[in-house]
Amino acid sequence: MNIALWISAVVLALAVAYSLRFTGATLSLGRALSETTSGTGYQAAISPPWEVAFGLVVYGLTLAMLAFSWYEFGIGRATLILVTMMIAAMVFRRLLPREASLHYKQLIIQSMARRYANFVRDGDAVRAAAMKGLLEKAGVPPEVLSG
Repeated sequence: MNIALWISAVVLALAVAYSLRFTGATLSLGRALSETTSGTGYQAAISPPWEVAFGLVVYGLTLAMLAFSWYEFGIGRATLILVTMMIAAMVFRRLLPREASLHYKQLIIQSMARRYANFVRDGDAVRAAAMKGLLEKAGVPPEVLSG
């Protein structure tokens, strides 16, 4: 049980680091698309739905693991696991691709393109036009969107 707790802390630290990097990527791309550096720009519009759900699951599991650790082993162990997770998350963040990397941009653009296609399919012209505008600002050629 003890070793499983530590392994899950490290795995969750990796997931937290990835979620933080992805959130940073959507923030920087959202600001770039809105041509402003204040606020979040279009971060909410371009964030993939799966990434939001992933973040909620990761943070919920982290909170549950810390609560379980506190209940089972006391405040000292819970604090030690929290500190370990924070250090591991900082290390993993250094190892993961940067926010401006092509990895995150591809995932965001693919999600935006799927949502655009869904809006067109469902006849939601307003949302489709808004997403098409964002995709064009992101560098997706209009010819690709019309096909």
